[in-house]
Amino acid sequence: MCAVAGGIDRIFGFNIGRKTLPPPDDTLIDQMKVFCPLCGHSGFAWPVKKTKMSPTWRQAYKQAETGIM
Repeated sequence: MCAVAGGIDRIFGFNIGRKTLPPPDDTLIDQMKVFCPLCGHSGFAWPVKKTKMSPTWRQAYKQAETGIM
């Protein structure tokens, strides 16, 4: 799993991040199914020259700021 997944977990309030280091055979597929579609970096070529934020993320940040999920 990548570092961005931790932010997605926190902002969207999923709370599905592993609480301890996973064993080597943990594929993290369950997390990838949730986090990867929300990433915004998946499928983009680097370096990203312009900040992009989807309506989904705008709403998520707004809800996180107000504490209403």
